[in-house]
Amino acid sequence: MEAETLYLFDKEFEDKLNWLKNRLRLRMNGETSVQMQARSKAYTINYGVALSDLKEIAADCDFTAADLDRLWQTKIREAMLLAAMSLPDGEMTLERMSRWLGGVVSQDMAEQVSFFAFGRSRHVSDFVALIVGESRPGLPMVVAMFSAARALQLNRPLMPEAVDLVLDFVKKWQPATLAEARACSSLFRAMLRRKLRPAADLQHVLLSARSGDNAFCAMVYDEFESELSMLVN
Repeated sequence: MEAETLYLFDKEFEDKLNWLKNRLRLRMNGETSVQMQARSKAYTINYGVALSDLKEIAADCDFTAADLDRLWQTKIREAMLLAAMSLPDGEMTLERMSRWLGGVVSQDMAEQVSFFAFGRSRHVSDFVALIVGESRPGLPMVVAMFSAARALQLNRPLMPEAVDLVLDFVKKWQPATLAEARACSSLFRAMLRRKLRPAADLQHVLLSARSGDNAFCAMVYDEFESELSMLVN
């Protein structure tokens, strides 16, 4: 995990952050905030603001890329989501992906940052190769697989080397959480739709993983079979 960057006080940024917090309070859903905070203590503040409202707020912001780095480190859920939504595709470098990964402390954020930011990066193949190549379990793997799936949904390329690493890894992988299984399922179904490998090859990989008694592997295989059936029919 990357160490957090320590920032000097910046009045201009603090003014922007206070403006953002005020906007978030106006859109705050108290009941949702309490429920989400009870489910996860990952964030310092969780306003429970809907994504649709957050997108409207993001459209009115003028944060720089450096500002968005600072927002990501606030551990305020909505500030982190806004950072992910607002960072231009070209600014999501491999170095920044590795750095931001340390701030992903919940399944919710793993999925959202993959959807809004990492999956749009032109470096997604390098990121996937890094995480899968190092066999990093848990949330890093969830982010890598969801990001790859998102890139394929956007018709972005996923380099053959990254695909090969994923396939070799999954053959012997035993996902430990539902989040890992959902991310793997999402990626394999996206690879099937984009025809990155013959369906039989993808099926063989998942069948190899399913050979044990891991219920999550069975779930991934069954969802792949359902997707394959729909495409055939």
